[in-house]
Amino acid sequence: MTMGLIFLQLIAGAILRHTGKGLHAHLLGAFLVLVHVQLMARRVLKIYTFGSGLGKLAAALPLLVAVQLILGYISWKTGPVITTTTHVALGALLLAGAVMITVQAFRSTETLS
Repeated sequence: MTMGLIFLQLIAGAILRHTGKGLHAHLLGAFLVLVHVQLMARRVLKIYTFGSGLGKLAAALPLLVAVQLILGYISWKTGPVITTTTHVALGALLLAGAVMITVQAFRSTETLS
């Protein structure tokens, strides 16, 4: 679910960036991603230790979301190209991290079956 929300958030951000419409949808998406990344990280860290690669990734994602929110605010208020570009790139990185966790969760489920 978290991976899907991040993907939809990237789409909402692209619509906002290219049309100037959909700010409320993008802000709602940011809130949903924030909540779901926190929940996903907590769940992953119950299974994997912080020392494992997946544990480190799960711990890093909430921090990346916090940076993403700050970059988003700066991009919205002042709009420098480097900040906006970094905001977009970090969104893609968050999606990649969520995909990695999702793939690993499915692999773990398959080995249990």
